[in-house]
Amino acid sequence: MSLPSTALAVEELLKEMGVEEYEPKVVYQILEFANLYVKGVVEAAEEYALHAGRGPGDITQADISLATGKSGLGSGFAAAGQADPLGVFEPVVPNGFPSKPNVQLLKKMAARINARPLPPVNKKVGLSLPPDESCLTAQNFEIP
Repeated sequence: MSLPSTALAVEELLKEMGVEEYEPKVVYQILEFANLYVKGVVEAAEEYALHAGRGPGDITQADISLATGKSGLGSGFAAAGQADPLGVFEPVVPNGFPSKPNVQLLKKMAARINARPLPPVNKKVGLSLPPDESCLTAQNFEIP
């Protein structure tokens, strides 16, 4: 059985990237992912074309750039008119991929959280259970 040309192209890309061993299903998973990604970009580009007064088949490079988030119009929440209260993440672009978080800010947040001491461990023998009101055996109804 011969592979489709797109599957052969994916195999060639994997070889070029130095991937020598992989499950055969990986090729088809990559193809499925690529197809869904391209479909999403094309659908978003068609929406931009319709908004610009053109038909869905009249997609321009600018529509594709907008659909992939590479429009050059700026990035982040400021471009979208939104605010990121923590400054950690940029918005999810139309293709569904979030940008990488701000590593320095995440390190600061982790240091602040990790500076708090953990609660002491109970030294009694046996199973440690949460307080009675948090256990599943607690009363969960009221009688009027």
